[in-house]
Amino acid sequence: MLKLVADLGTGHTPSREHPEWWVDCTIPWVTTGEVSQMRSDRLETLTTTRERISALGLANSSAVLHPAHTVVLCRTAASAGYSAIMGVDMATSQDIVTWTCGLLLRPRFLLLCLRAMRGDLLGRLAMGSTHKTIYMPDVESIRVPLPPVEEQDRIVEAVWSRLRVVGGTVDRLHRQIELLVEHRQALITAAVTGELEIPRVAA
Repeated sequence: MLKLVADLGTGHTPSREHPEWWVDCTIPWVTTGEVSQMRSDRLETLTTTRERISALGLANSSAVLHPAHTVVLCRTAASAGYSAIMGVDMATSQDIVTWTCGLLLRPRFLLLCLRAMRGDLLGRLAMGSTHKTIYMPDVESIRVPLPPVEEQDRIVEAVWSRLRVVGGTVDRLHRQIELLVEHRQALITAAVTGELEIPRVAA
């Protein structure tokens, strides 16, 4: 099981009833707001967060400062199943679970495993009719393959080399679509303003 090779953790939200806990907020705080970044599978590492918490808020809550390279997974609402790696030390809300990898597991390899499992996480594990949630017992039961770390590194590099090629192709296709849309709009404008001569059809 994953919990045998990585420390499982989560986070908390300091009470809003104590405004003094929300002053001098300097600690990056991963919440569901980061899913807008995580939805892109081109992103590996989170380096910025929308919100921050203070050292005082951290000390007076169940939030934990997780080390850089910790893997995060959102487990609630429409953001359930999305994941990334912390680029710096960060805390998280209770909507996020974390794994701090031990010597036998590379964070980048774990990230690929979680992303490959996203469909299963959402379809089989995410429960609740209104707000989908991946509950902690299901999180604790997650299993991943565990080849030697050298092989994990090779797999990660091979996957990302192919993903970069696919990403470049997608970018070019998007640009071509944008140009075609611009050209279409230009033709419509030219036809309406009379700048474009339209051949008449013989009766």
